[in-house]
Amino acid sequence: MNKFSDLFLCMGRFHLTRVLLRCQGKLLRGSGLDDALMECGVFGPGVIETVLNGSHYARALTGMLMVEDLIHKLEWQAFWTHFGLHTKSWSR
Repeated sequence: MNKFSDLFLCMGRFHLTRVLLRCQGKLLRGSGLDDALMECGVFGPGVIETVLNGSHYARALTGMLMVEDLIHKLEWQAFWTHFGLHTKSWSR
């Protein structure tokens, strides 16, 4: 009787990315990242909520990619510092 009983709806990449961005924002909320992004002038106080909620796709994606890049940079900096190699000595 039900014409569409065998259909299963799946979210596409866009909606899955929005869910992921919302989860990342929830994890980062209260870590001080929101204050750092506002103090650096990356996002204003009214926009930071849309970034952490994932409700504005482009801003949230841009913000999280910037955070990812910063984390990788800090990881490499810690790696080189730990092994006694500084990036300045490599750039000669």
